[in-house]
Amino acid sequence: SSGINAEWPLRPGGTNIFVKQIELDLMRTLPNNCLFNTTSATGVDKLRNVLLAFSRYNVEIGYCQGLNRIAAFALTVLNLKEEDAFWAVVAVVEILPPDYYSQTMIGAQVDQRVLNDIMSDKYPKVVAHFQQFKIDLSLITFNWFLTLYVDNTNIDVVLTFWDSFFYEGDKVLFRFALAIFRIHHDMLLNT
Repeated sequence: SSGINAEWPLRPGGTNIFVKQIELDLMRTLPNNCLFNTTSATGVDKLRNVLLAFSRYNVEIGYCQGLNRIAAFALTVLNLKEEDAFWAVVAVVEILPPDYYSQTMIGAQVDQRVLNDIMSDKYPKVVAHFQQFKIDLSLITFNWFLTLYVDNTNIDVVLTFWDSFFYEGDKVLFRFALAIFRIHHDMLLNT
């Protein structure tokens, strides 16, 4: 155990206001991964500790879905110890615009609008195709940005993304999205 006190921050009545959501999301994080597929799996306690520690460290955000996948990636693929995975989550939050993981997620919503504008400029046919079928681009890309591509691409791409993200900052969120749409441009227009 890392000695994390799950009783802070407190809500009236004395319980951590983020524990319930964190506990719900532990089993949803990477359900096909043996480190997270049961409550007794070795990764579950580590993930819980990282997420609770972050909720204590950054009380303005506390906990937000998406952080669980980032923490799990840091623990498993990057093979970081709990404390290092915690600091990786902190670094991600500090690199991204303010309010990315807040209750309103304004920062993430702004990025989705910016991406939509860039897509309209770079790939107008793809955007028009999505609009024809009443598909909001953010339904596809919001999770990409929120989880730093952990859920949506193969491991080599995710590792390349993370290297670029920590080196260049959040602008690579857009670069990778545009690259994905460029690679799949013709296929998207033919579906």
